[in-house]
Amino acid sequence: MQEILTRNLKIFCPQHQSIFEVAESSKIVCEIKEHALSNDFPNSEFWEYCCDCQTFSPSNLEVGGKVKKACPHCERQTNSRFICDSCKTVALDSGEETKGKLFRVDFDTKTIEPSCAGCLKDFSGADLKLHKCDEAQDVFLTSRKSCPFCKKEVAPTPVKTKNPFEQKVSGKTNTQTKSSTAKTRLLGTICPTCGTTTEPDSVFCPNCGQNLKPMPPTPPILPVAIPPPIQTFSVPTAAVASQTKPATTSNAKGCLAALGVLFGSILLCGVLVNIINSNKTATSANSATNYNNNSISGNANNSYSTSNAANTYPARNKSNAAVNRDTNKASNAGNTNKSSNSSLASSFDKSYSGNIGGKSFSLSLTKSGRNLSGSASTGNGNDDVSGTIEDDGSFNLKGYENGSYFTGIYKGRINSDGSINGTWTNTNGGQGRSFYLSEE
Repeated sequence: MQEILTRNLKIFCPQHQSIFEVAESSKIVCEIKEHALSNDFPNSEFWEYCCDCQTFSPSNLEVGGKVKKACPHCERQTNSRFICDSCKTVALDSGEETKGKLFRVDFDTKTIEPSCAGCLKDFSGADLKLHKCDEAQDVFLTSRKSCPFCKKEVAPTPVKTKNPFEQKVSGKTNTQTKSSTAKTRLLGTICPTCGTTTEPDSVFCPNCGQNLKPMPPTPPILPVAIPPPIQTFSVPTAAVASQTKPATTSNAKGCLAALGVLFGSILLCGVLVNIINSNKTATSANSATNYNNNSISGNANNSYSTSNAANTYPARNKSNAAVNRDTNKASNAGNTNKSSNSSLASSFDKSYSGNIGGKSFSLSLTKSGRNLSGSASTGNGNDDVSGTIEDDGSFNLKGYENGSYFTGIYKGRINSDGSINGTWTNTNGGQGRSFYLSEE
């Protein structure tokens, strides 16, 4: 147990939905907003400890809250709970054999091993009893004389290990699944935008106005009925036969008139095509002259060509000048002096240092093509990072504690001067923290 006595505590802040690690002390402070979670840990207020993910989180059971069916962090369903009689720690256990598990609660043998996770008190040989709490709506294993939540005396009662508060539906137990966890429900009372605590039935955040209720599904778009095609009918033969010879003569004249209009239209189209081609040729010549004039004078805004003054048609000159002005403006608008990080090497090993949130922060990065990996280091620990980098220096990395526990996302850009601007966002997509680093 010596390695447990000199330990770091993994804390889950329900207000900011974040995990951080601190050295064990009586005062626990959240690293996001630096607000106090405890002034005398673990004795001033109740804490819940998950035996599976080794995480402490503040509990609301003492103020009328109900038990959560799963850990708010790892989302494993809880099967056994223990209340310490020397401190205010409630231990939760799913019964699974998880990696690195240090403490275990067993309803069948009525034991907690090897000790309380909060104060480390040894309960070997203690008379532990199962108590059904109507206030918290769950069963607890404890050696206390009275329940701290319902205030009733803890007496030996024939309580089964299966939770009596689970509802029965059609002969089967209707328990909460992993897809609907306490963590999901908690987001209903914490604004995902600004982190303000709200009432469970609030529709909008009182601080920033964020909508806290899910939007109704969009109704499907129904297909538009296409009307049936218009039916055509042929003229009866008898009606054609009844036409007189003057009507036939009138139809012939109409056909000749239609042919005349058709040939006239063809000739007019030819004239228009010639005029358009002539305009294109003149415009191209004017554009080329303007380009040469602009290149010689160095003025990208020169809009008029000297060749326009010699053009035979004044109206066409005005049109060509307008076209040249628009062409030059578009060319100038697209000619920006933004610097790209074209000098970024295809592979490198570099180290960067700076700060994040007022604390020292460093990155060690190895680039190979588009792959980027390395490590991120703060005063609280180290992360293994890996991801991709683009040709302009922008990158997207995921951080893992000890190579397995996902901690957050690092996004940023390596500038041409060797510096890095970026943002770190935690695993719940909350408000990110900016960082600025310089190459060592």
